Amino acid sequence: MVLKKQDILDIESDKNQPNFRRRNPFGIFLVLSYPIIQAIIWILGKKVRPENLAQKVGDKRESILIYQSYQVGDFFMALPAIIKLSGNFKVTVLCRKDCQFVLNNLGIDSLVHENTFLASSGLSTFINTIKSSLILRQAIANINPILSLDFESDPRTAIFLKIAGAPWTISYTRSFGWFFDQTFPLTLNRSHQSEKSIAISIEIQKIFSKFIPKGILDSEKNNHEANSEKKDFQKGSNYFILSCWTRKEEKNWPFQYWNEVLKFISGKKISVQIVVPPEKNSDFLNFKIRWEKKSGISFFEGDLKAIYQITSMSRGIIATDNFLGHMGAYLKKPVFWINGSSNPLHVGPLSPKIKIVQFDPMPCRPCYHRCSNPIHIQCLKELKPKYVIEQLKEWVTSL
Repeated sequence: MVLKKQDILDIESDKNQPNFRRRNPFGIFLVLSYPIIQAIIWILGKKVRPENLAQKVGDKRESILIYQSYQVGDFFMALPAIIKLSGNFKVTVLCRKDCQFVLNNLGIDSLVHENTFLASSGLSTFINTIKSSLILRQAIANINPILSLDFESDPRTAIFLKIAGAPWTISYTRSFGWFFDQTFPLTLNRSHQSEKSIAISIEIQKIFSKFIPKGILDSEKNNHEANSEKKDFQKGSNYFILSCWTRKEEKNWPFQYWNEVLKFISGKKISVQIVVPPEKNSDFLNFKIRWEKKSGISFFEGDLKAIYQITSMSRGIIATDNFLGHMGAYLKKPVFWINGSSNPLHVGPLSPKIKIVQFDPMPCRPCYHRCSNPIHIQCLKELKPKYVIEQLKEWVTSL
């Protein structure tokens, strides 16, 4: 199946498939430990909270703090909303260290936080969250934000921000969102993740619209343009960036299938630079040894900034469900996306020239990368290389 632009599926429809109904260990933990967590927040969290946000808003662009998860793809999907908010507020983003350069290019401040949420849910994760939160207290106090925001309304984020001393935590209404000081219903309930973040940024501006000085609102367009990174890159060199492996098995198309694709690429004299993942994987190493000396095929190893730079000058992106497609979409590059377990209408790259291929029907999609299908990762195994190559050929020809 090749997905084309169509009505976006209702997010709530995911509840009809069995993976959604699996019990969430962290949710159970929150329910059982709610009184204890509230007591910890009361003891360690910042006590002063504004009775009326209007009292905090003066005649200048006030500071807000935005928590951004460690997922690089999510970071790039959230960037349009962050840029939008930077028009009316002085934004500081809590993010991973290797994403700071993107924000620096946009003139947006950032603070680095440790990766505490990708660990297994449990007591050790909770303790690490508290430790990393306490480390940030002084830095957040120096920023003196009027509010702190999470685009995902993750209860763990609310706990993290409160203990870190954030003065007012706010997000949209969602299950287990009890720890936020203020939540609001999203008026846009049929949404891609990027569009959802934009909707949240609009709601935040509505809340403050009566308090933000008129001169700042009038200059929102100019501020947005001033903070927007130049997107008019040259058409690109005659190479594609290819990413074929990520640490999540439910996202990985089999290497034997990629072998067929590289045979096609090599025969058509199409140049690709294959991104070497930071994680060491024996299957990828064997794949690299097989192809690294073939004509038109090279392997690129570098940090996120280096990948960003070569992507910005590329002809386009060929990837599975990982950050590279979202980075390419942010840079206005064509993207060829091999999808397995995700709902691309929620998280697919918003590229100006996107082609998404996937196997259908797949009633267990999305499984949130936790496969419970009796045929393990059937969504990827049934997506045969012959079909993908046909679609890839059509996509390359159209560029």
